[in-house]
Amino acid sequence: MKANIDQRSYLILKSIVENYPSITGKEIEEQYKLSRKQLSYSMTIINNYLNVKGLEEIKRKNTGKFIVEESVINDFKKNNHDQKESYVYSEKERIYLTILILLCNEGELSVYDFTSMLQVARTTFLSDLKKVKLKLKLFNISLQFDRKSGYKLIASEFSKREVMINAIEKILCMDNGREILKIMFKIDTQVLVNIINSFESVEDELQIELTGKRIAELSYIFYFSLVRINLGYVLDTLPKVFFNVIGTSEYTAIMKLCKEYNIDNKNERVFFTTQLQVASKVYYLNNETEIYSKEIKRIAIEIIENFQTLSGISFAEYEELSKALIQHCIPAFYRIKYNYHIENSIVDMVLAKYGNLHKIVGRCVYPFEELVGKSISDDELVYLTLLFGAYLNREGK
Repeated sequence: MKANIDQRSYLILKSIVENYPSITGKEIEEQYKLSRKQLSYSMTIINNYLNVKGLEEIKRKNTGKFIVEESVINDFKKNNHDQKESYVYSEKERIYLTILILLCNEGELSVYDFTSMLQVARTTFLSDLKKVKLKLKLFNISLQFDRKSGYKLIASEFSKREVMINAIEKILCMDNGREILKIMFKIDTQVLVNIINSFESVEDELQIELTGKRIAELSYIFYFSLVRINLGYVLDTLPKVFFNVIGTSEYTAIMKLCKEYNIDNKNERVFFTTQLQVASKVYYLNNETEIYSKEIKRIAIEIIENFQTLSGISFAEYEELSKALIQHCIPAFYRIKYNYHIENSIVDMVLAKYGNLHKIVGRCVYPFEELVGKSISDDELVYLTLLFGAYLNREGK
């Protein structure tokens, strides 16, 4: 029987052996953010692993410390317990790693390549492959195989980026996920550190605060996107809604970042800008468009009705105004919802000319604020004021 151990349990075993006899169960729980039940489960896996190797189990003292036989310590040191050799990927890890392998390799990929990289039997890989195909189907991607070119993903580059993001985020949420990616894909640490520093500079420039988790997600997404770009795969199309970020401060900041890495493709810049604030939600954006567009059309009419009631003015070009309002509100909705900021504020210029009109418009837009779940800033609101002002001037009112 082969001795197998999952990654978390391996790391716990490593910590116990290397810090024996001083380390306690409580310290292990804190180090790996585990509950007592989770640690107990991992200890069962560790002891099963040791039993298969013919070694004594690790026992617990009432003080919380461990009892580790010398034979276990010697075996660990003797074999050096290289993680890649002793660690067996879980099924979930294998599924997402398989997806990333398919995305990050240019040459042909055979069954042997996957079984070698993932260290599994052929039957195990073929079983995993069925689940991989189901996962890919959710992103409108098919997996094809022929003996000449091996396994290939068939889909748009955008769909491939969607599933790439999903796989990266899932792996990063796993125990020691960063180490998994580093080992499997031989990540250039210095390049990754530079990307992290670049995103921290963007954070400073925009005066926003991203969590460490979000910075990590963005950095790995950017890193693996660079892999795709360097393989010659760039985004040729994007959903229309993504282009709403153009003209924002975030887009300008990302343009600078892309320039550092010689990325001059507009679609790539737009894609990375959507990542900045949306990150894990990016692949839901396109699905939201149809739902919210219908709501925005209804709300645009409500805003005009509110304005006519408050001002006592009726618009002769009501239909034209509603179309113009809808056209403006759809991109504004995404800017506000995902915290993008309009560059080069025109608030002072508009208020100097339309101060009273601006107050009336501000009282009319509450249906839009309810939909987006946030108040509309003056930087956004002045564009609606200009729109109403333009139609009032056209009608001589």
